[in-house]
Amino acid sequence: MQTVKSFIYAYYSENTDVLLSRYPGLRNSRLLEEYCQFYNIKEEEVYLPKQGEFFGFISKAVPLEYIQKNAYFYKSNFYVDPRVLIPRSETEILVEDSILYIKEHFKEDFRVAEIGTGSFIIGLTILMEVNKPLFFIGGDLSSEALEVSRLNLFKLKSRVHPKSHVELIQSDKLLSLKGEYDFIVSNPPYIKSQKDLSGVHFQTDKYEPHMALYLEDEIFDSWFEDLFRTASKKLTKTGAFFMEGHEDSLLHLKEIALKYFKKVEIKQDYTPIPCRNGRKNVDKLIINGPNKLAGKVSISSSKNATLPILAATILFPQDIVFNKLPMLSDINFFIQILESLGAKTSGDLNQKIIMASEISKTTADYELVRKMRASILVLGPLLSRFGEAKVSLPGGCAIGSRPVDIHLSGLEKMGAKLEIEKGYVLAKTDRLVGAHIPLSFPSVGATENLMMAAVWADGETVLENAAMEPEIVDLANFLKQFGTEITGAGTSKIVIKGRNISDYKKTTNNEYQIIGDRIEAATYVIAGLMTESEIEVTDFNPKHIEAVLTVLEKMGAKLDIGVSSIKTLPSGKLKGANIDTAPFPGFPTDVQAQLMTLMGVAEGKSVVSEHIFENRFMHVPELVRMGMDIRLDGRSAMISGVGSLSCAPVMCTDLRASAALILSALVAKGETHISRIYHLDRGYEKLAEKFIALGANITRVKA
Repeated sequence: MQTVKSFIYAYYSENTDVLLSRYPGLRNSRLLEEYCQFYNIKEEEVYLPKQGEFFGFISKAVPLEYIQKNAYFYKSNFYVDPRVLIPRSETEILVEDSILYIKEHFKEDFRVAEIGTGSFIIGLTILMEVNKPLFFIGGDLSSEALEVSRLNLFKLKSRVHPKSHVELIQSDKLLSLKGEYDFIVSNPPYIKSQKDLSGVHFQTDKYEPHMALYLEDEIFDSWFEDLFRTASKKLTKTGAFFMEGHEDSLLHLKEIALKYFKKVEIKQDYTPIPCRNGRKNVDKLIINGPNKLAGKVSISSSKNATLPILAATILFPQDIVFNKLPMLSDINFFIQILESLGAKTSGDLNQKIIMASEISKTTADYELVRKMRASILVLGPLLSRFGEAKVSLPGGCAIGSRPVDIHLSGLEKMGAKLEIEKGYVLAKTDRLVGAHIPLSFPSVGATENLMMAAVWADGETVLENAAMEPEIVDLANFLKQFGTEITGAGTSKIVIKGRNISDYKKTTNNEYQIIGDRIEAATYVIAGLMTESEIEVTDFNPKHIEAVLTVLEKMGAKLDIGVSSIKTLPSGKLKGANIDTAPFPGFPTDVQAQLMTLMGVAEGKSVVSEHIFENRFMHVPELVRMGMDIRLDGRSAMISGVGSLSCAPVMCTDLRASAALILSALVAKGETHISRIYHLDRGYEKLAEKFIALGANITRVKA
């Protein structure tokens, strides 16, 4: 009992979320509240075994999803128990591409089948996310799995389109099924023989149903022959079959599949047949610590400045040249949005030319916008230049609701007529008019959207309580370069004098260099201090992180601050501090997680209070897992410094939390595995490569 008393959570594997309890006398008893907040569920909905039963589960290393009888997948919570497999995060990729395929090819009486439905998590997710009337059959040989399937269907049926026909049947590979189907999906038992289970987590081998995990060597080929033969016979002539597979057997399975399908395409972690969509990055980082760093690191152009400036190109019908755009997935996604609107582009991110004169469409489609929240920034410039816009409500990191109400209320004050219909913002106006707009909160995105909307408005627009971030100033400087009159950027009052677009004259001064990324810079400065190393962080403006530097110096950090660089000097053991996140020039919320890691190994106690986003402590359970002593109380985290950290498998939950895990791993003893690093690729350019150049022991591998 003593060995487990310091833990109130158990992990299934590196890809599994945390189970939290509030048993009296145990540390971090408030984490259940955070868990429920994260998954948007009520505390009474979380299954918590009795205290003795709970410790019994831990001592036997039972997968925590089976303990809580709940698994989170894609965007929903599902019932699971030992009769069914626990869903893997990589299967979300298969599901996401299935959803996209069905939406694109949907027609009346679209028929879908799932072979080996198991817990019905894949099928239900498809039904809920497509949200169209589908004829859906799910089949499984196991009557026990079908019981779980029916429980999940009962639990979530209200979220399925009311005109969908859903059936669950007991069948081997749907052999008894009549009729043809437009789409078939399967996540079969693709591990080849039980001996290969030694390569999976021991809990997987011990607790999950083996018949859903592996096939013996002697039946492997014949089983998949039957699967492919059945699927090909059940498909319409234009139908598609998507399947997840194991990388060790994909080429072999392709050979078998080609006997039955005209086209077979392999993707890295599953086999869609055929497949046309992209995939999330499921790589992971392995970091051996502790590390000592040395050398220089150049900071990339700011992602948070680049995105609104890319949106602003919509305003100006001419070619615009950018040098050294950051090589990030968010930047590529945003360029794809511009291209979908009709913009032509050329060159690579080192020198990208946006030909905005070619833009003619005013609809920003869901399939692109869903990938990132910043895509709402096309609303203002589209409305300003064309008088209409249809923009899907955006997606992105799971760190809070971030409502767009401030954007929309400001546009309404400028004369826009707005409707929300089927997840889209529909906006129209004969011409926007200048207005006095006091913002209820100094939202960065709303300030940017309204600044851009005001460019071709009739008259003067005044934004009160505007955001003051350096990215706002950079956007204003870009707009000025193309003839816009703006004053007050960087203060709480911004004034934009609107013009008539018919008066616009192309400028030959059409190249723009975006500012250095202050959040990336702060991350590397903290890395230097955590590892007690001397490194130089270059190519950014230190004034942009004054609030961070003030806290670091209070903690005892020794820094050599230049005009466009900062050198970290060995500073010994730093002291604890208290911070409150706030809009600029206050402490940036995007550095909160990184600073928390530094506080976690500093002397004494620290308090971090988060006032910007309500769900930005999701990294805390992962840091605690590496040995940090952190207690959550609402929007505050109380940190007690510890002497050292230990390695552990951990999981990224959002962009900045991912950076915090890397900082912790740099000083932890042993080999830390960090999964779900696709979050990092959204916001840090070549982060692993940059740390390796500084001397860190980091390897990026396929998860």
